[in-house]
Amino acid sequence: MTALRRTAVLIGLIAAVLVGTSIPASATFTASEAVATSVTTATVTAPTNVVLDVRCDSWNLYATIRWTGSNAPKVSGYRIAATVPGMPTMEFTAAAGASRYDHSMGRAWAAYPISVTVTTLTAYGWTKTSAVVTGTSC
Repeated sequence: MTALRRTAVLIGLIAAVLVGTSIPASATFTASEAVATSVTTATVTAPTNVVLDVRCDSWNLYATIRWTGSNAPKVSGYRIAATVPGMPTMEFTAAAGASRYDHSMGRAWAAYPISVTVTTLTAYGWTKTSAVVTGTSC
């Protein structure tokens, strides 16, 4: 009797496993969540209203560069690049918040026009350069 009972239980279990594996599982899950996303990007603006004033005396050429600063976030300073034809570009830096840079050099430079750009420098590495402004010699 026990053998018969064990055999009946075993056949029942095998039938249950075979029927259970042949029927595909079905489950449906739905969930939704409303999430507001926004991405803001910084815009770096170049300095504007760049003006180059050049004046000379007997010994020196004096250059004053003025500009309106950038309103970009985290401005760390400005790079002033001055170019004289046939010479390497000279670069100078000004602190954040600056709107003027003064430089003097020997009178020999007075024979050449000077081209200047001012570049916004930011703490996150982005830059933007102004249009070129050229000053006449003395």
